[in-house]
Amino acid sequence: MSSISITDVKACQISEDGAELTLTLATRYVGDMRIVMPIECREQVIAALTQASAGARAEPAVPKPMPQAAADKSGSAADPKAVTVKVPKKWMVTTDAERHGVVLVVFDHQTPGQSAYALKPGPAKEFALGITKSADALLARKADN
Repeated sequence: MSSISITDVKACQISEDGAELTLTLATRYVGDMRIVMPIECREQVIAALTQASAGARAEPAVPKPMPQAAADKSGSAADPKAVTVKVPKKWMVTTDAERHGVVLVVFDHQTPGQSAYALKPGPAKEFALGITKSADALLARKADN
């Protein structure tokens, strides 16, 4: 099997009908490359990347993910700007300090629908501040009603 060295993820798009995901990658020697896959593969790719990251860590915390059989499609296929919204039952925050130097946010850990995101320390602080401000605004709005 041959390999290609990827240097950057340039874009990620979902087709108008919501059936395919296209990743545009920058590579070291062959220029930009597009990978087109069925949308159902999205969660499997996320799970594989999360598992690879978790397997390389020295400290425990991120459980091995399980692939999800099919992606949720609560966003409208007709509206490419539609966002799929899920409310996780559980979540956790941990770090991968030894290898990648990132903060990991894992939603619905130890479930088939697990998803995780990694943020560098600066953006992680901005993310936390944004969540805190938004939560405070919602709580204040509920208190006024």
